[in-house]
Amino acid sequence: MTIRNLKMTGFAALPFVVASSACAAGERQNVVYIMTDQQSYYLISAITEALGSDPYAHNSYFKTPNLDRLVKQGYTFSNCYAGHPVSGPSRFALLTGEAPNAYGMTGNFSPGGENGQRMFSTITSRAMGVLFKNAGYETYYGGKCHLPWANGTSGKGSIYEPPYKYGFDHYLTRNDRDELAVKGAEFFSEYKGDKPFLLFLSFMNPHDICMAQLLFNNKQLEDFQTSDIEMWARANQIRWRGVYRSMDPTLFDGDQVAKLPFNTAETDRFPLTKLKQPYVGDSHKTRAHIWFYYRLMEQVDKEIGVVLDALEKSPYKDNTTIIFTSDHGEMAGSHGAVGKNLPYQECQKVPFIFVGKGIKQGVVDNTTPVCNGWDLLPTMLDLAGIDIPKELNGLSLKETITEGKALDRKYLYYETVNSYGVLDSGRYKYTRFNVPQDAENGTESLFDLDKDPGELHNLVGDASYASKLDELRKELVVQMKRFHTSWDLLKPTVKNK
Repeated sequence: MTIRNLKMTGFAALPFVVASSACAAGERQNVVYIMTDQQSYYLISAITEALGSDPYAHNSYFKTPNLDRLVKQGYTFSNCYAGHPVSGPSRFALLTGEAPNAYGMTGNFSPGGENGQRMFSTITSRAMGVLFKNAGYETYYGGKCHLPWANGTSGKGSIYEPPYKYGFDHYLTRNDRDELAVKGAEFFSEYKGDKPFLLFLSFMNPHDICMAQLLFNNKQLEDFQTSDIEMWARANQIRWRGVYRSMDPTLFDGDQVAKLPFNTAETDRFPLTKLKQPYVGDSHKTRAHIWFYYRLMEQVDKEIGVVLDALEKSPYKDNTTIIFTSDHGEMAGSHGAVGKNLPYQECQKVPFIFVGKGIKQGVVDNTTPVCNGWDLLPTMLDLAGIDIPKELNGLSLKETITEGKALDRKYLYYETVNSYGVLDSGRYKYTRFNVPQDAENGTESLFDLDKDPGELHNLVGDASYASKLDELRKELVVQMKRFHTSWDLLKPTVKNK
């Protein structure tokens, strides 16, 4: 079957994690799954070089040489959506293939009651680690969790506990920065088991951009205390504050270090949903925010490089599949907003990379719409030769990444804290919000991404798109039923500032 609507960019092969013929026939592949937090789809320099007409193409303000290696040696989906643009719900989706809103999980918490019990049953029966462990794998996890019911309870702190209930028997470290890189690298020289392994490394950054406002105001970082910020996180922020204060302030007023996004304007007639806009009218702080976002990305790229270098030198380099993605992106000044939890491309779309035996090399697929939340687990299981649970709604991408076969999907479902939506053929994007109805903005948005990649013009009410709007309204009902979601499971409505 020929590939339809698939843009591919080739790279020269590099001597990295390429399976050799020396591997025994039928040998089971180890799996290394690497995840960052809050990394937008374009935040890999090799991807920006392959984005074609995308407005984020050829961004010269950051370099990620280590993740570039993965792009050049594997198959990259740069049109990948997160199932949910908030850490906890997205991570639950990634490890189970399930829609978090179907269990009432719209934020970083563990649902209780009947929804919580259903969630716990799903986790303990068919979460990622459970399925791999049942198939004979040793399971290891390190770094950030933010997973509901991680320790078997729905308590407030449960999301920070090691994810033993997800089937991971070994936990390397809570530190999700430098120490995770070191522990991950040491693993390849210390592992002596006779079983294949699943190693999940969950890095924190560039998530520290959430704390950027502390860099720009007078609040003492040493006095800033929450359960979410560990000691090493505060130390990291203090270090970056020193960098910021040592820089010439005028640098941030031009394009020397970072430029404003092309879509800084607010969307026409966007429904009344909450936008985090702390830098309104202050382009200096917005540029500084973007600059630090890039530096945090470069920091985590170095940490990932420590792991990749160790794997390359290990006896496992030829029989290990590497998978890389992020849980969600970051607005970084688009529409004047920062942060996450909005149905905009910047915080929904993330990189999604597969490297290993039989996987096509040097392919950057800018077109095929996929969702890491729904498609990761079926693909991992398929690549490992493990049966895919019938309950999963996602698709295995194995034939696409190994044979170039077009994916049989027209509509892609996604959700947020207060909305549900569908993507049609990668072009039309429809979202319905659980927000108050008003005469100007209504409760829906529709974008034609081919004509309006910056999502600046809501087409709801445009007569020329009326039939498409009607089609997607009906399709959203179908997809919500398929994913067992409903409006009463959403977070209470929120209004704009």
